[in-house]
Amino acid sequence: MKTVKYFVPFPDKNSRKFNVSGAGVQEIMRPCIVNRPNGTNDWLFMFFYEPVKIKIKDEIRDFPENSLMIWSKDDGHLYGNHSIQWKHSWIHCYGEIIPKLLKELNIKIRNPIFIKDPSAFEKYILSIYSEITCYKNPDRKILQNLFENFLREISRSSARQKEPGIPQRILSVKRFMDQHSDQRLTLKKLAGMASLSVPHFCSEFKKYIHTAPMEYIIGTRLEQAKYLLLDHNMTISEAAAKVGYNDIFHFSKIFKKHFGRSPRNLR
Repeated sequence: MKTVKYFVPFPDKNSRKFNVSGAGVQEIMRPCIVNRPNGTNDWLFMFFYEPVKIKIKDEIRDFPENSLMIWSKDDGHLYGNHSIQWKHSWIHCYGEIIPKLLKELNIKIRNPIFIKDPSAFEKYILSIYSEITCYKNPDRKILQNLFENFLREISRSSARQKEPGIPQRILSVKRFMDQHSDQRLTLKKLAGMASLSVPHFCSEFKKYIHTAPMEYIIGTRLEQAKYLLLDHNMTISEAAAKVGYNDIFHFSKIFKKHFGRSPRNLR
């Protein structure tokens, strides 16, 4: 990824709600410690790709790679690594929505947050960078929405550390089911894809997806059929066949059971 580093030449400090002072993605630093005792008079969000030292209150502590640090506009900054070259992505910003969103999303400041995948962090900074550099008059609402989504990604990433996520083997099978729900799928085949026995797979799937595998497939098929039936040029038989049901009577029966009305009455 290409390195980005940009500071807004004339930041609009009168923009009370939200604005950006500068942004950087994967900026490479020589071995050094940055020390700004008085900060920069704005909020700073910074992601570190390598282990770094960060001053928390009056103590300089070591933190691992993939650490995200948030400083308020009143904080001083001390961070870096004097032993190795290090890389970071960052955004300087200001506005009254920032502390409100942090509180709403329960995101802690002045204490590093571990972010397993930096791509979401980079994606939003690049989108914000594009908005402020590609237009003569950046849309403040777009900037605000991008920033809020950026914080929501941070909040979600932080929450994943506190609760178990969906195992990759279950996610992979679920994605396969989503893409092939119109085909004949058996529990034996799906369990084999997850390298689990059928009972273990069914238990794991329901634990994380909150529904049984076959119920999930049926629900997916019927939602697709409901959408297809909105097209009055498509017959009920055609819609049923497209989602994997060649027996229209069986399709109509489970459709009515699921939605409380027949396919014909839907129209």
